[in-house]
Amino acid sequence: MSVLKIQAPFERLKSANDDPQQALCRAVILQAIIDASEYSSCCSKQSAKLQKEAYYWLFTDSRNFFDICMGAELEVDFVRDIAKQMIKINRVPSDK
Repeated sequence: MSVLKIQAPFERLKSANDDPQQALCRAVILQAIIDASEYSSCCSKQSAKLQKEAYYWLFTDSRNFFDICMGAELEVDFVRDIAKQMIKINRVPSDK
């Protein structure tokens, strides 16, 4: 079993600013990345739905996603690159 260490890319950003709005936006992004990874899903229909919604939010051109990235002071491409890496790292091999 692997441990999800998603905070590492955001670690340097965490202490960069004490603005609560920025911290909230970063937390929203981090949770979406966790939810989108297969690591966080546990076979239930609700988990699968949350996983799909988070993935869709991260990788489609949603105005809300762009606004959250702006509030977090993070580039959209940076967030998506990190999300892709974390999802790939934490992908659970499917049983065949």
